[in-house]
Amino acid sequence: MGIDDNIIAEAENLYGEGKALLSQAEVAIQERNYGEVMNLTEVMNLTINAMEKFREARMVLAPFFERDEEAEKFIKAQGLLVAANRTLERIERLENYLLPKLQETLEGAKSLLNIDEMTALLQEGNVSEAAHRIAEANRLICQALRSMIEEVTPKRMERFMERLRERYESLIDKLQGMGVDVTEFLNNTGFKNKHEFQERMQHLKDAIKAAGPGSAKGLMGQLMSLANGLRKLERMGESVFTAPSEGKGTPALSVEIKEKKVVGNLRVVFLDVVVKNVGDVRLRFQNSAYGLTIERKGEGGTWEFYYSPISAQVIVFLEPMQTAHITVMLRQPQPGEYRVHVQGFYGENGQPVEAVAEFTLP
Repeated sequence: MGIDDNIIAEAENLYGEGKALLSQAEVAIQERNYGEVMNLTEVMNLTINAMEKFREARMVLAPFFERDEEAEKFIKAQGLLVAANRTLERIERLENYLLPKLQETLEGAKSLLNIDEMTALLQEGNVSEAAHRIAEANRLICQALRSMIEEVTPKRMERFMERLRERYESLIDKLQGMGVDVTEFLNNTGFKNKHEFQERMQHLKDAIKAAGPGSAKGLMGQLMSLANGLRKLERMGESVFTAPSEGKGTPALSVEIKEKKVVGNLRVVFLDVVVKNVGDVRLRFQNSAYGLTIERKGEGGTWEFYYSPISAQVIVFLEPMQTAHITVMLRQPQPGEYRVHVQGFYGENGQPVEAVAEFTLP
């Protein structure tokens, strides 16, 4: 008896969703594109979601591949041995990165996966014990990973603050080099003097050190507030660095959804968004996503914020007639009317220029 085409299509869709999520995670890992401290969590979530999709695809097809009891036991045994070996390989890779005090946890996981013992259990037909050992080993691996993340979070936060410090000092040096009254400039942005930003950063460093690895993540909000303050300074500084347009030129911006790809019954939607400077003056944007946000039409026809992609918080530019592509992934969006909104700035006073493109998800 063959498998219904609808069942095959459902499994293929689930597999496609998992593959798409895994590709997103792989690209982020390969490019080390962790501009924001929280991006590591996003990558881990993508990977976990991908594994869940693969599991769902297998469960859809499982009823159609039932075999007699002995054959099923043999297949399970072979699969468990493969899983045990892959888990051991995973442990070996992690051993190169984990802190010494976490090695004991990995040793416990390795001891559960002794291949000779696993083979003996499977030969005895004790499949449940073998499966339990693999599950317990994976639990210990996850425990070690969580501990590692807690350990490295303060260090990542400190490195991030070091980059903030470098950007701040570079900004102040540029302003002073142009003869700008730095105190007056900072007063206009809410800072009393050029030392206040550094004092706030030092205070946060001390708080992170006092909190310790287990609690440092709770200070992430303060770190993001500090980063947002610096971005505000940089935007104001950019208006000083940009030469006056003297009223010449016309600013104009366009945005277009070049391609919309729906994977698996509206569970994942990929948008290829094209942003173009259609004017004749240079435009600048506050992040590498070109100020892009997604809005959804709510009750009463008002547009409400829905999503903004994770992006590096750096100043980027589009020259006249220059274009940029942005890939946006929406997970399990609700049916309705949406629009892409992008915002740039021009001129010495940072005047805004915007563009929108509407689309519908049925």
